[in-house]
Amino acid sequence: MPVNNKPHRLFVNQAMMKGGKTALGEIATFEIEQDNEKADKEYPTPLILTEQLKKEQLTTALDSLTASKKDILKYLNYIKTEETLLKNITKLITQLKNKEKNIRIP
Repeated sequence: MPVNNKPHRLFVNQAMMKGGKTALGEIATFEIEQDNEKADKEYPTPLILTEQLKKEQLTTALDSLTASKKDILKYLNYIKTEETLLKNITKLITQLKNKEKNIRIP
């Protein structure tokens, strides 16, 4: 945040001072870098979904969904009840069978 016609001021806590090997009142030199690496998290395919995909021969249909596949699997992995999981898997299978372009669950 700019202060007194100076470019910026960085507020630093005790842990940051210790890590930067500096103390109160001293001038610290540092570099700020942006981390451009994305951490892609893989979500496992629920066993029930895998079985249904094989039964309906829709495995390649799910694999062809690049970005939305990750969101779908993420959602399915956070579902707590089996009833809700089955309901959403049925909905997903129906959408894959109908070759819908914008597959959405719930």
